[in-house]
Amino acid sequence: QAFYEDISLVGLPHEIRAYQSTTPETSEAFLRTFWLRKDPFKTSGGAMRRAEHYRRVWYARTFFGKKKFPYDRRGEVYIRYGEPDFQSAWNDLNAQIPLDVQRVQEKMAYQLYGEKSLSMTFVGPVYPIRTEQVSETSYSNSAYATTSQPLQTMDEASLGLERYKPISISGDWSSVPWSVWIYTDIDGGMEVSFTDDFHSGIYEFAPAPTLSGNDIRELNMQRDGPMRKMINQINMHSPAALIARIASKEPERYNFAALEPMDFYYEALSFRGENGTVDVQVNIGLPIDKVARPEDIDTTVVIERRVALIDGRAGKLAKRRDDLAIPISDESRSSNLMAMDRVDLQVTSGVYELAVEAWRKNTDMLQVYRQTVDLPNYHSDRLMLSDLQIAQRIVEIAEGAGSVFQRGTLDILPAPARTFREGEPLFVYFEIYNLSRDDFGNTRYEVSYEVRATASTDASGFTLMPRIRNRSGEAIEVRYEQIGTEESVADFVELDLGKANPGRYELRMVVKDLNNEKEATRESIFKISAPARR
Repeated sequence: QAFYEDISLVGLPHEIRAYQSTTPETSEAFLRTFWLRKDPFKTSGGAMRRAEHYRRVWYARTFFGKKKFPYDRRGEVYIRYGEPDFQSAWNDLNAQIPLDVQRVQEKMAYQLYGEKSLSMTFVGPVYPIRTEQVSETSYSNSAYATTSQPLQTMDEASLGLERYKPISISGDWSSVPWSVWIYTDIDGGMEVSFTDDFHSGIYEFAPAPTLSGNDIRELNMQRDGPMRKMINQINMHSPAALIARIASKEPERYNFAALEPMDFYYEALSFRGENGTVDVQVNIGLPIDKVARPEDIDTTVVIERRVALIDGRAGKLAKRRDDLAIPISDESRSSNLMAMDRVDLQVTSGVYELAVEAWRKNTDMLQVYRQTVDLPNYHSDRLMLSDLQIAQRIVEIAEGAGSVFQRGTLDILPAPARTFREGEPLFVYFEIYNLSRDDFGNTRYEVSYEVRATASTDASGFTLMPRIRNRSGEAIEVRYEQIGTEESVADFVELDLGKANPGRYELRMVVKDLNNEKEATRESIFKISAPARR
């Protein structure tokens, strides 16, 4: 258990010191917060990242701890950074080198050896390791010079030092077992070389080369030549020094590049909740053509949906997880249909990190979106306006009926993509809080709307004059007055934008309390798409 809960390999120095000062009673709470910070998904509250750490520790103990307890240097690097993007070993040579890996090798080789390395292909460490191969000078003066099959080209033979050289595709002349790992996305690309210098099965970081007499003489002859530059670069690229330098600022990596993105839409809206809370409503739209795969024919797939609100400073977490069954058919694919879902979370006001995740079960199809949300205190005594929900349809719910998308007495079909076809109406739902009453107990307030094209839209900056209908279907003006008796009001309007140009638009709504001249403003965005081609 101690190995699994040890964070010394994956924490920053101040995190490690803080954990070491915890007591048995407080250590678990510390670890929950620690893994939440390290979790790129957030939706599991840190459990996914913690589970991955446990898996890595198990892997290191199982495969890199056979000769050394608990594991050798390979285990340490694996726990930190996980599976490398490329690996090769003296007894398992890997000549299939991806382009991004090759770029890392070429950059490192040029820094170490200069232009002589540009024509070479490396299948092992670019960093020089112990070898039986003699130097170019010794080779040319030896009896082997008269053979018809040279061991290496002249450029390859001259790379590195007399007894320490890289491993190229021409041959492996190393005298010790070696293994090399390359991570393409750490520090701009990182090679880590391991060697078993004592043939014990225990791999350490490849040691810094020891200069021979010929190397020292060559170095002394050059004030600022290739040999001196190479020696400086060898020290900089030493695996032990490299890991120590990178780990001090990037101690761990959780790479999920192998996952297949699964695009979906979502929106986060806030309203006044009960008992001093904020009601956060997350509407999610899963396009059928993004969820389905080519082999799906008249079937039902299961999407695991997770939503989490994280307050890292207060250590608060609100989350929901549900499985959604989505039917797939040729008709639903061709109709650009979208599976809709809604999640409601009640939290106190404050700044949170929102994470929304959708994963198609038993596949690598997964997507996570994250954003910061600032949730206001709707229970203050000032005039306030909720977020504006732009919807596809809003209707009154019949008595005794219910709906997944119900709010109050209304059934609101969300539009998380905020996209409408030209000529389609859109609906706007809103809630007004803390209207003041006059001496007769009445509220009087004015509502105005403004729709403007954004900079990316034709005729940007142009103000549209939408035709507006209230919930009774009556035509109303862009600016209108209302009289009532309730301090809080929930209402909606229908906007008809006519023949608006395709593009992005901004909706601005202003509520003015005519009893005290206070104002509240909210804004939202939506998009008008071009008509479908026939």
